[in-house]
Amino acid sequence: MTDPFRFEAKYYDKIWGLADRYKAEAKFLNQMLKEHGAHGILDLGCGTGGHCIELAKLGYDVVGLDVSELMIEKASEKSSKEGLQAIFILGDVTQTSTILKNATLPSAWVIRLLTFWMTNHLEKHWTKQERS
Repeated sequence: MTDPFRFEAKYYDKIWGLADRYKAEAKFLNQMLKEHGAHGILDLGCGTGGHCIELAKLGYDVVGLDVSELMIEKASEKSSKEGLQAIFILGDVTQTSTILKNATLPSAWVIRLLTFWMTNHLEKHWTKQERS
């Protein structure tokens, strides 16, 4: 199978990989996840693992899934450099139940579904703080 995101994977972190953004979003997610007693994260469409890595640093069991082999390779490399044990799986999100059939997560959140809401919330929050 040809990697549909091989070109994007080369530049993904330069375009989206703002470390401060991932840290801020992970901090925000951490507050929500703690309220619900979550321990495990399933990140569908994880890209190069920015959110996974930051959430793993906060102590979550993290599994990232992406259709791009190059993105999964980059995510695994970044995770290893940080000394983290996040798991990255190559696969199509439409086949998630089959791919993760034997995976065990105490509690899974699909954080990509929260991304747009969270980004809008953070932008509003930061804007309010800047005005104060």
